Amino acid sequence: MCVHLEPRSGKVTVAPSKVLFIALVTAACDMGTSSVREQLAEWSVMTEPDVVIGEEGRVGHELYRVLGAVRLHDGRIAITNAGSSQIRYYSSDGAYLGSAGGEGGGPDEFSRIQSTARADGDTILVFTWAATLSAVAPAGHVVKKVSLDISPMRVPCRLVELGLTLIPSGVFLIQAESMGNPGCPPQPGGLHQKTDLLALYDPAVGSLDTLGIFPSTDRDGPRYAAFGRALAVAASSKRIFAGETGGDTISVFSADGEYLATWHHPRAALPLSDAARSFMPQPRRMQDGTVATPEPFTLPQTYPRFGRLLADLGGNLWVMAYPVLDEPEGSWRLKSVPFPFVERNGAHWTVLDSTGRAIAKAHMPPGLYPLEIGPDYVLGLALDELDVETVRLHSLFRRSD
Repeated sequence: MCVHLEPRSGKVTVAPSKVLFIALVTAACDMGTSSVREQLAEWSVMTEPDVVIGEEGRVGHELYRVLGAVRLHDGRIAITNAGSSQIRYYSSDGAYLGSAGGEGGGPDEFSRIQSTARADGDTILVFTWAATLSAVAPAGHVVKKVSLDISPMRVPCRLVELGLTLIPSGVFLIQAESMGNPGCPPQPGGLHQKTDLLALYDPAVGSLDTLGIFPSTDRDGPRYAAFGRALAVAASSKRIFAGETGGDTISVFSADGEYLATWHHPRAALPLSDAARSFMPQPRRMQDGTVATPEPFTLPQTYPRFGRLLADLGGNLWVMAYPVLDEPEGSWRLKSVPFPFVERNGAHWTVLDSTGRAIAKAHMPPGLYPLEIGPDYVLGLALDELDVETVRLHSLFRRSD
């Protein structure tokens, strides 16, 4: 089934107490998937990195809880290292140059970084759990810090705190999952799918602009469902993308929230592996010493179609194939930088151009979680067998045939 949003007749701004729910309607899907894939150009991401940041013994290379990385126009690399509450700067060959921030509540400090975004002119915006928004100049120092009132971001009966993403315009993209708190509609038991409210919050305006309600995370009672679907989102300086990973459509909005189009992508849903079909959850030892055997998962026939969306700097959208897993993985891990799922064999991606046409396919190096894709590079997070973090820059070669 294909799902898309009804186009809005104009920009709608609503107060948090009057959240607007946009209707979801179904649309016919008529794209042939196999013929499209056969025609795609093969783009190459080099297996060996050109730059590695996080190597043992190098000054300033101790990384922990990397939330983002960008390559600045002068070739420097800026890394959001949440473990030290810093924006760290490195030369084009990986030498440590210095940092901005540090844990604390002072004017030049960040108290638990929650999200960052690169704005115009290589300024980096930093939002913290203490509800502060800072601007870090390209030279690497804080030039502005303000406190925000985040109460308008909260939506009744929805979990907002984990779904606040700062986008390049300085606006927040809010992904709020339905929840069954006291006084809210009860959540169903068994296998069910939650919904996400997708909205924009501009601190200068002070109210939510709702994009729509999307089908989101699959649950199996209180657990994440085995190989469940989720809502994947991505944002660039000009567009916002949202698509439920089990479907074959992606809704496209402008950076200020205007509905633009519904794109179809050619990624097919693959059947579960034999190991996945035979998976049984392991018994767990409880605090009282007893051993509890969880109920078996309700298994779907196929994996979701894709796992992540990532907008590159050239206006393309990259769609990651859902990996062929033998054991269930929390759907949030595939798209969550704080707890990244790293495809050990390298993930397969399809590239859609600015019109939604599939133009290329690419295979990422094993163990790389892409954070930024530029015209000729991929900048990503890698984890070793001990989960030690490194940020790596790989060359990207785009071919038209």
